[in-house]
Amino acid sequence: TAVLTEIKVTTLPEKLEYFVGDSLVTTGIVVTAYYNDNTTVDLTDSFTCTPELMETAGKQTVTVTYEGKTAEFDVNVTAVVIDRIEIITAPTKTEYFTEDKLDTTGLTFKAIYNNGKEEVLDSGFTCDVDVFDTAGEQTVTVTCDGKTDTFNVNVTLLAVDRIEIITKPDKLDYWVGEPLDTAGLTVKAIYNSGKVETVDSGFVCDPTEFTTAGEHTITVTYEGKTAEFKVNLTAVLTEIKVTTLPEKLEYFVGDSLVTTGIVVTAYYNDNTTVDLTDSFTCTPELMETAGKQAVTVTYEGKTAEFDVNVTAVVIDRIEIITAPTKTEYFTEDKLDTTGLTFKAIYNNGKEEVLDSGFTCDVDVFDTAGEQTVTVTYDGKTDTFNVNVTALTLDRIEVYKTPAKTKYFIGENLDTAGLVIALIYNSGKVEYVSSGFVCSPTKLDSLGSKAITVTYKGKTADFSVSVVKKGEIKSVSMEDITINYKDEAKIDPKIKIEGDLKYTVKYASSTPKVLYVDNNGNIKGLRTGTTTVTCTVTDEYGNVYTAACKVRVKYTFSQVLIKVLLFGWIWY
Repeated sequence: TAVLTEIKVTTLPEKLEYFVGDSLVTTGIVVTAYYNDNTTVDLTDSFTCTPELMETAGKQTVTVTYEGKTAEFDVNVTAVVIDRIEIITAPTKTEYFTEDKLDTTGLTFKAIYNNGKEEVLDSGFTCDVDVFDTAGEQTVTVTCDGKTDTFNVNVTLLAVDRIEIITKPDKLDYWVGEPLDTAGLTVKAIYNSGKVETVDSGFVCDPTEFTTAGEHTITVTYEGKTAEFKVNLTAVLTEIKVTTLPEKLEYFVGDSLVTTGIVVTAYYNDNTTVDLTDSFTCTPELMETAGKQAVTVTYEGKTAEFDVNVTAVVIDRIEIITAPTKTEYFTEDKLDTTGLTFKAIYNNGKEEVLDSGFTCDVDVFDTAGEQTVTVTYDGKTDTFNVNVTALTLDRIEVYKTPAKTKYFIGENLDTAGLVIALIYNSGKVEYVSSGFVCSPTKLDSLGSKAITVTYKGKTADFSVSVVKKGEIKSVSMEDITINYKDEAKIDPKIKIEGDLKYTVKYASSTPKVLYVDNNGNIKGLRTGTTTVTCTVTDEYGNVYTAACKVRVKYTFSQVLIKVLLFGWIWY
């Protein structure tokens, strides 16, 4: 049977220009199949083309596949973009007042694409107007994908039609001479658009000052519109004085003010007075600052003062109640203050038990013997004693043996990976991988060898094994049979007995028939039998050889094809 060797696109399809999203059209294409018997077949179908859908803009390669063979041709793919937009219906709302927000409800427009397609849209656009701030006819520009169209609306100037008072001010009763307070006053503004707005600022009230008692009418004006409310005026408090001082005038910082015995006299603009023993306020209520302190008395907005003397509260002394739990240390140990409590005695007679906020003059102990530790809090001190024992190295141990523990006779010791544990009299353990000395370092006798590690006068041992250099005992190869044109590798057939590192090289005795590379891959297969040798070199340079016979034969199916094509007489 003839074998297909190649296909070619001998006639291009009629359609070579596409837009993204179009499906491939193969109408008009002719694909010619070439066979090894020099025959050809022109095909208009029975092949496949990929891709079937044009998904990417630009030059696009189409692959034609027929019975495992491929050929290619190119098409041009253009991106689909909007060419222009046209407004179909303007928004439902076209009448606005200034300060109104644009409402695009009902807006539809047509998007016309460069591939001739059209699409009606009502979203995905932007407008160049958000809120109208100018009266008159306004043009609004609609933008979608960089394309624009416009529509017009009419905008009327927003204006206040009238105002109404919603809530009167919180304060409606005044003393003569007191200014008007509009806090709490809210006004409803009704606009020509029907919009209603509540405002609590921006208006003007008249009058704002009063010189006579009685009922007064206040006119509120906002945006040229007015409304009214009334207030009542009474006599005014003009002054207060502390006419009798309180009984207590000496304090410590942190004490609360005591007003027992104080008399405050209130003076009014009608020449009347009132003596008060309460109803006023005094500040500060708490004495927070040392020194002469002015106390302010306040009544109905008027103030008077008197002075008190405030003494700072300071610690007079501290006394250790309980020393820390730990009192026995080794040099290099860090001080542990757990369990330490002390009493702070203040100049105002108060006492406080504390266990934090202090400092100690020792952090780490560096001297043996009895040690005095000074505790300092707010500048005051007390002491306690501890006992410190000198830290010494008690012994060493091999924590990790070196990475290499097996040697050939005559090699030098390799301590890479050796870690030593240092155990101190305090129980502290440190780990080091340097600074020690090992003996012996030359391994010149067979068997298990004890290695002594010395660090600061302390020793520990570990063992290594010393053996003779190994050897490869035998190298052999098995004969193998390989099917013609099949891939093969000789390497699995090698047998090497021994414990040394080695490398293997191959060579065939008949290079024209068979070639074996250094990785054991067989190449240049032909039928027949050839001898392949391998050379094994151990790590000491010793060379060993082995050989095997490699037979290359045809499979049954290959024989059958030869018989059918050429008869019984064939190569």
